[in-house]
Amino acid sequence: MQNKVMVLIIEDEKNICDFIATTLKAQGYKTITTGLGREGVSLTASQCPDIILLDLGLPDLDGMDDLPEGITGVESVEKIYEALLRRGHSEDLVRDIFYNNLIDILERAT
Repeated sequence: MQNKVMVLIIEDEKNICDFIATTLKAQGYKTITTGLGREGVSLTASQCPDIILLDLGLPDLDGMDDLPEGITGVESVEKIYEALLRRGHSEDLVRDIFYNNLIDILERAT
């Protein structure tokens, strides 16, 4: 990856946040992390990340209801997530599918 893509990870579970950050750094991405939604909103404004990975269930804000204007792509991710759950897949499996395909997803997005 010639130009380092900056990814903001907003995730309140530290082990998940650390795992994603470590995985992305190993692939050449620059990462910024926070466990708080409000801090994520501030970092979005100050750091202008290329991609935001946002946990939709944060303790200080609801990821869907409190998204700042201009953040896109959430609807399709939510629909995929809900469709997998409706088909009987567990939340853990849905997360595994996402994490196992994270690099491919990010490379297509940039």
